[in-house]
Amino acid sequence: MASERRDCASRHVGSGGSMYESEHFNLGAASNLQLGGQSSIARGGPRSLDFITPTAPAASGWEEEEGVFVALPAGRKLQMDILSTWGDPYYVGLAAIEAFDSAGLPVDLSAGRIWASPADINVLPECSDDPRVVSNLTDGVCATCNDNHLWLAPYTAGERNLLGIELPAPCRLSLVRVWNYNKSRIHSYRGARRIELRLDGALIFRGEINKACGNVVDAFACAESILFTLEPQTLTAIEAHDLCCHSPEHDSDAFRTERPHTPGAEAGALECRPRVIPSEVTAVAARPATSAGQREPAPRAAGFMPSLPPMQDYEVRLHPHGKQLVLLCESTWGDPHYLGLNGLELLSPEGTTIDLQRAAITADPIGVIALPGMHGDTRTVDKLLLGGDCAWGWLAPYSLGASASVTLTMPNTVTIGAVRIWNYAKTPARGVRSFQLLLDGALIFQGVLRAAPQRRADAALPPPATGSDYKVQTVLFTDNEALIDAERHHVYSSEELVEELQIFDNGVLANQVLPPSDRQARPMTACIRPGGRAA
Repeated sequence: MASERRDCASRHVGSGGSMYESEHFNLGAASNLQLGGQSSIARGGPRSLDFITPTAPAASGWEEEEGVFVALPAGRKLQMDILSTWGDPYYVGLAAIEAFDSAGLPVDLSAGRIWASPADINVLPECSDDPRVVSNLTDGVCATCNDNHLWLAPYTAGERNLLGIELPAPCRLSLVRVWNYNKSRIHSYRGARRIELRLDGALIFRGEINKACGNVVDAFACAESILFTLEPQTLTAIEAHDLCCHSPEHDSDAFRTERPHTPGAEAGALECRPRVIPSEVTAVAARPATSAGQREPAPRAAGFMPSLPPMQDYEVRLHPHGKQLVLLCESTWGDPHYLGLNGLELLSPEGTTIDLQRAAITADPIGVIALPGMHGDTRTVDKLLLGGDCAWGWLAPYSLGASASVTLTMPNTVTIGAVRIWNYAKTPARGVRSFQLLLDGALIFQGVLRAAPQRRADAALPPPATGSDYKVQTVLFTDNEALIDAERHHVYSSEELVEELQIFDNGVLANQVLPPSDRQARPMTACIRPGGRAA
């Protein structure tokens, strides 16, 4: 076995060459190629394929020998053991699996059988009818961000997720390509990282596979191609029959309107093997609720092109309902002493504004009105219900490492289609940065709130847009296409906000937290009296 070992083919070709030319893969020397033996797996139960369950659990380290172990392995029962994710501690998923035989022809995996253990996230009590099922992996749609073509399952560190495919007929494999979970940049960390492949029970590959990029256009560049041969005729045949070489954009998602890449990232640089896992991926204390944001649309008239929701950093529940909404504010855009907001608004799934006149709103801390000398300050929490038209909003004392909360209690249960939030505009560095939304105690969203645009030094310059809408950020909880289209330009991801926004105060970058030695006592803030007069 050791003499037949090959290193995994884990990098795609750059410009100027065929992706199947042997110099682009470090396959090592393989000799004495042998067929895989007859399977000794006993058939049992209702399934036609049984998993080989290794006696050792999935190791946190990676001390075993890695690479391709057999050239042109032969068999019918393909098994993948997923040993770890790219950072997500609760979910693991894939987008697609492809295979080619020894003649370089695609193997029709959809004609065989496929299952997984755990099967998918529908095994969780809080999930039902989620479209991200294991059969999606062989539906032929590979480069996609669409839930209807992805697979997602619960994951527990130290345990293996098993995936089995019974091929339509026994064959030799020349290539297996794995497309990792690609729903969005943040959710791509749910993709499989370390895997083992077995064919008829014999180990044929062990190693690390690429993380997906989180978009459709670059998906093929991050797909992991594992070659089991260097025969030129086979490689030429694979390339001739590989649809990805001729049409990498498999899914209509490729035609979605994407925001352009933000400055600062090198053109063409993809995070296929990231070294740093974002804190928002690993910092969740318990398995968060997940739901599909994209389901199969209802029948439409000919020529209708459905709108796809803009990407958000959190997989939200569809139309959550409850009576008490809590906005938990965890950090600011740089100010270590004060934190504030300008407005809060709830929309129904139909897009109408939910009447909050009878709702009770409280805050903790109550606001700067509780500070010495600030009695009578008008920046109280009830101003948030005036929406974005409020000139001053709510401002509260803040300390690094602490959090502030705004609690909205409705007299009756409401169903939420969207939440609109206006950040603190008078001093943008005092605006909320990291936040969570909880409905009746359950987490329904967590992310980053866009800072209010910096006020123009030249008063003659107009604001970026008319009215107050240019300051708002919307969190969507709906599949209502009209509401999605109306609010899509107010939906932001943490990647965009962190990379694009820089706040300067008298020439000093303000959206950076001061080190402990540079922190001073809380400075005084002007007391705003009724009528907008500063005392």
